[in-house]
Amino acid sequence: MIRDLHLLRTPEYQNKLAQCIHCGMCLQACPTYAVFGTEMDAPRGRIALIRAAAEGRIGTGALKGVFTRHILLCLACRSCETACPSGIQYGSLVEIARAVVEHNRSQGWMERLMRWIGTQKLMPNLSLLKFLARALWLYEVTGVQRLMRSVGFLLPRPLRAMESILPPIELNFTALGESAPALGQRRGRVLFFTGCIQEAFLAPVNEATIRVLQRNGYEVYTPSGQTCCGAAHLHLADFETARRLARRNINVFLAGKGENDP
Repeated sequence: MIRDLHLLRTPEYQNKLAQCIHCGMCLQACPTYAVFGTEMDAPRGRIALIRAAAEGRIGTGALKGVFTRHILLCLACRSCETACPSGIQYGSLVEIARAVVEHNRSQGWMERLMRWIGTQKLMPNLSLLKFLARALWLYEVTGVQRLMRSVGFLLPRPLRAMESILPPIELNFTALGESAPALGQRRGRVLFFTGCIQEAFLAPVNEATIRVLQRNGYEVYTPSGQTCCGAAHLHLADFETARRLARRNINVFLAGKGENDP
């Protein structure tokens, strides 16, 4: 018995599915299609798969096998949306499909533990993420990383994969609760969202973004108290946590918005 298939059959969801004209413009914009080169790993193929599931044209085994595999391989990056001539809201389609998958798949204890640590303890806690970033910075600058990569074949495969994508870490974190003044003629004031993983592990990107805004005449204020955006939780069908994090950020940014702000 597949739970929550009705989510794929609501009139609103079906209308969004029906917008796809199967033109294939999304294929070249999709990173998973670029890697795997299979139709089911492109937005067009996933939409066809979702439609087949909603219409009952694939059985329970396929729903828990092929359907689950290809839906979970989607990065939900939504690059396809800008390439789509029909303006399909692919992000909302795959979010619901992921919810169906997550509600019907069993997770091992290790996956449950890693999800709990990552999404419940680390991502909503920027101070803890920054502490981890500092530890990994030491790991990189002391030469331990080079040593570990030389014997990487000894590491468990998931850990080896995670280590391989670790970016060079810089500890120039954004100052929260402070303003960066506009350079030149002031055109306005913006509130800046740092993100969680972005701020801890890709801080130079935030720093560069603030510089660009300043150069274009904007005062940049970064409210303190902001937290994870909740996208990862939404992708894992943890809607309750995603809403809670969104509400916290909304409240923080409303409090940081001055009366004279546009």
